[in-house]
Amino acid sequence: MSQSNYTLIKNDTPCKMRQLEEFISNDTGKISGRIGFIELNSGIDLHFSDNIELVNEKSESLSEASLTISLLLEGQVKFYMNDKPYYLGCNDNKESSEAIGKIWSTTKPVHFSRNFKKGRKVKKIIINVDKDWLAEMGLAESGSSWGSKLDKSLFEFACTHMNCRDWIPSKQAIQAAEEIIDPPHDADCMKKMIREYRAIELVTLAFEQFTKPVPGIITAKNDTKQNCRLIKVLNFIENNLTSEFTLEQIAKNVGFSVSSLQRHFKSTYGSTVVDYIRKRKLELARDAMINEGLSVSEACFIAGYSNPSSFATAFKRAFGQCPKTYIHDVNL
Repeated sequence: MSQSNYTLIKNDTPCKMRQLEEFISNDTGKISGRIGFIELNSGIDLHFSDNIELVNEKSESLSEASLTISLLLEGQVKFYMNDKPYYLGCNDNKESSEAIGKIWSTTKPVHFSRNFKKGRKVKKIIINVDKDWLAEMGLAESGSSWGSKLDKSLFEFACTHMNCRDWIPSKQAIQAAEEIIDPPHDADCMKKMIREYRAIELVTLAFEQFTKPVPGIITAKNDTKQNCRLIKVLNFIENNLTSEFTLEQIAKNVGFSVSSLQRHFKSTYGSTVVDYIRKRKLELARDAMINEGLSVSEACFIAGYSNPSSFATAFKRAFGQCPKTYIHDVNL
């Protein structure tokens, strides 16, 4: 191997040898920093990088069919699958300061390429999930009966070629990604275990997106600075669901006027900002009852309602069932 400007991190298994060989032959001298290719015992492949791009060039490879989860912590990445463009970060000349994610599925090999930009810093995580492993985890078609909404929606997504969905990473997901790149331990064995644990955590958090409603999807075709702001709107809402905030605060945070925020959000997602927040808080309350055993009164507070009757009415309108359906011990 020729002299390089990066630190390569890999394990001793051959799973990614072709991808690794392609990187060594094609991308040596194009980056400076750290890059990792690791096969995890859990059946998923992990790629991470924290580097500065040294050239203005294009990198090309053949990507195998997989379900892929990506999380961009810093920078901007424009990539192509079969010449169709996709973006991580804003589609403009500014670098993204927000963590942005995408989940995409390919059911057959695709031609993959991306552009390097001299001087740009890129910090990202990419996880490839083997679909046989997903089947082992229980994600497989079972006639007309599904164990959960996640089973069906994720299965349908994974079986669609060139499917892509934006992912708004939570603070927990960002912390997990940071620890994959910089495990908080010096021992190599501990680093491997931390990366394994955090990668599975990221997969879990990403897959949770398929239990949530998709008010609309920003596609590569209409990826613009405006739509990047709308992704940031969703990011702001998700990270502040348990707090009180106003439309003015959201608009100021993302660089919209309140009227522009409302107009663009409704046009793109088919829902008003207020209705979307209300629905997400109701979902947060429902999940807390299911997973944490909260009472209706406690869930009512989480959803932002002061009156349990109003909460129950809104809840039934949203989900078709009363709140008490989701708990065993109701304390009104």
